[in-house]
Amino acid sequence: AVNVTHDADRIDGNDAYVTLSAGTAGNSATVTITATTGQGLVHVETFYFDIVASTAQLGTTVRDVCLFALRKVAGIGDEPDADEMADAIETLSDMVALWSGQGAALGLDLPLAEADVLNVSDAHILALKYNLQVLIADLYDMELSPVTVAYARQGLAQIKNDMVPDNRGRVAYY
Repeated sequence: AVNVTHDADRIDGNDAYVTLSAGTAGNSATVTITATTGQGLVHVETFYFDIVASTAQLGTTVRDVCLFALRKVAGIGDEPDADEMADAIETLSDMVALWSGQGAALGLDLPLAEADVLNVSDAHILALKYNLQVLIADLYDMELSPVTVAYARQGLAQIKNDMVPDNRGRVAYY
């Protein structure tokens, strides 16, 4: 058995979330979850998974993503005001929640806070930035370049494709 560290867990409605760390990349591990209902019914489920090296190394925060998305609102190099930042954080939280329901769950605890480090693959950070920029532009009635829109679409498609199990192949999202 490979040692993994149980960092946290929580229940949200019918969903159980477990945060693990450590272990050795390339090995397998198991997690057993036991759920007991208010009526005393017990359900035990064991999950088997491969341990992979983390691809989240940039240490990008919610603030970093929001600053990127707000550059055209506040101005490049200028700080957004408190209301603009609050709008961006709320919009980012809403976007992440929406994606979760569409098969692009990033495993982030909601609601997001400005100082939260986004423990997602570094490959997904740009998708968060550009998709938030699209939503912010709509919020502030600003025009976007076709490049920004293309990056946003490609980024979300990449996240969704990364969530598809390897044995199912790639999926196109439009």
